[in-house]
Amino acid sequence: MTSSRDDTNSNMKAMLASLSSAIPSQRRMPEPLFVNAWRLDMMSGLAAFGPVLLGLLRLIQFSLDSPWEDTRHLLFIRSYASVYEAPRDIPVREAPADPSYATFSGYTQSKWVAEQLLLATAQRTTLDPLIVRVGQLTGGPAGDWAANEWFPVMVQSAPYLGCFVDDPRPCPFLPFDIAAGALLDMLHASSPTHIVHLIHPRPVCWNAIARHIAAELSVKLVPYREWLARLENAARSLPEDKTVRRRRLRECRALRLLPFFRVYVPDGSEASPSAMGWPDFEVKQAIAASQTLANPRVRQLGSEDVMKWLEYWRRVGALPAKISLTRL
Repeated sequence: MTSSRDDTNSNMKAMLASLSSAIPSQRRMPEPLFVNAWRLDMMSGLAAFGPVLLGLLRLIQFSLDSPWEDTRHLLFIRSYASVYEAPRDIPVREAPADPSYATFSGYTQSKWVAEQLLLATAQRTTLDPLIVRVGQLTGGPAGDWAANEWFPVMVQSAPYLGCFVDDPRPCPFLPFDIAAGALLDMLHASSPTHIVHLIHPRPVCWNAIARHIAAELSVKLVPYREWLARLENAARSLPEDKTVRRRRLRECRALRLLPFFRVYVPDGSEASPSAMGWPDFEVKQAIAASQTLANPRVRQLGSEDVMKWLEYWRRVGALPAKISLTRL
């Protein structure tokens, strides 16, 4: 007669045997390393990012110590905001950037330091990093774009301010699904500079997006400086009463991001060829690294995308539900 303990041991061993077959074999299926996790904190200084930078160093060491060649290729995700302070009169190259481009916050500074660590290691060892400076990603095919990001917040605040931003310059927003495809391509790609820019290679103008938003929300289009002036006036007119103040902040969420929106009007922004005064970014190396971006028919943003974003933001409560005239 077997004891219950023997039965338990047998069951455990059987479970282990069944699960062991699902454990991937690194020797059989080595993969490049993908580094996307980072502390998202725009308020703290550079010193606060010491732990994540140390973690990156350990990951680099892990990659170099590995006996498998594929793990020497490391894809590191970096926001293009970390070079936001680059000059506006020349495109930002897919190459190492001056530290003065990244002084906006401890977050952007830490990304610059991480980039330099990877580039220095690549010069001295067999590590083959690909640093991807990612631009602004939009919602996926279903329109799901997080309502607390800066652009959705601008849209949510348009009815309160009575306007939305007008800008005829190119806007390199990239749909989330296209970005995902490009990153999969880049997992197995290299670049002579080890740096690429993940933005839309065939951007539409900001107005091609903004006019649909303005029409749907029944607001007018105005230059960015006028839009910002209205937001500043709304901030100055916030009442002292806490209940009313909270309601106004819910109705115009852009008020909470006012310091952020002020940054979008640096000196010389009018000289930029890109919407909102953003720097212009080269994309040649990214196109070479990704067949998704190289496709001449890569999908451009249009009215269908805008309608899906608005529908999603209404669904999650960021915008009021659209009233159907057929129900009145």
